[in-house]
Amino acid sequence: MAASDYSSSVFLNGKKTHNQVRVPWGDAVLGNGPVYFSLYKQTNINLYKDKEEINILDHIKNKLDGYIHEYKDRDGSIKQVLNDDVYRDSFTPLEIEYEGRKITVWFTSEDNFYVYARLIEPNGDVWTAFSGYGVGDAFLLNQYEYDTAKRIDNLFRLFPIKGHEVKYSDTLYSNSNVPDIIAGLTIRIATNTIESADKHSVKELSDTFNRLNSKILSMPSSK
Repeated sequence: MAASDYSSSVFLNGKKTHNQVRVPWGDAVLGNGPVYFSLYKQTNINLYKDKEEINILDHIKNKLDGYIHEYKDRDGSIKQVLNDDVYRDSFTPLEIEYEGRKITVWFTSEDNFYVYARLIEPNGDVWTAFSGYGVGDAFLLNQYEYDTAKRIDNLFRLFPIKGHEVKYSDTLYSNSNVPDIIAGLTIRIATNTIESADKHSVKELSDTFNRLNSKILSMPSSK
């Protein structure tokens, strides 16, 4: 998979934007500065002050068992990195605080791996974003089999913002011929807006998406 196969979408206070700040690693960059948080590809996250990388492990608020992964570098030294699997598998958001910024990250496994994040600035500005393979600003036409609109809906379900109520049924499987029974189910999910996401709501979303995906994939696409 080439780097160009990955993309992201970024929102500031619920409005689509694009942070012009460049950091060493980042498909999506959140933050007013000088503190920035970036998402890269499907699972990677990084924290920066100006252009200097900050060790995320030092600023995690909810340290789950096994949250550190150790490996031996080429020079023989032992390196420590975040083990995002423990947060993904337990449906638990990663919580980070740094210099007055509150950062929340959801690592998900849906039809692929994605990362969703929110950064709340000290002045109240709210940055949200997601990144992944075949989704985001570079793939608004769904050139691959993955659905950018669905990722946007999921972002606002995980991080609700007033005035951006979930309209999941408006965009879900927009290229498919969905029977009334499946469409009705998605509408019921959509109207049950999640005000504050927790591990149970994310597990329900993940399980529901997987069930619906299985049904949709067995149907012929509309021409």
